[in-house]
Amino acid sequence: MRIPLFVLAFIVGPVRTEIDPVEQKEVVTHLQKYSRCGCLLTWPFGFHVWFLWKRQDSYVVNGEEHWFPGTEQGIYMRTPGYRYDKDLGMKWTWGYVGTHWD
Repeated sequence: MRIPLFVLAFIVGPVRTEIDPVEQKEVVTHLQKYSRCGCLLTWPFGFHVWFLWKRQDSYVVNGEEHWFPGTEQGIYMRTPGYRYDKDLGMKWTWGYVGTHWD
C-alpha cells in the first residue's frame, strides 16, 4: 500500500499535505510543521500526538519551502504502526515518546 486508506485528524493550525509522487494524490503527512498541536490517526494503524512550543524554521527558494533541521522543539508521541513517507510510501515505525527535534 502506497498511501493511507483513512485519515482522522484534529490539527490546530494549517494542515500540511504532500503530493505522493507515484499515486499523484494529496496525502496528509505526520509532519505537521505548521501546527502547534494535534493528533492524527491513519489506517493502516498509526497514531501521532504532538505539542510544540517552537515550530520548525523554514525558508523559501524558487517557491519551494525548505526546513532547518534541529529548530523544532516540543513533545511528540507515536504508537508502533505505519506512517506515510513521500519517497517510501507507508513505512513501519516503532513507537516513540519524547521531545521532537526534526
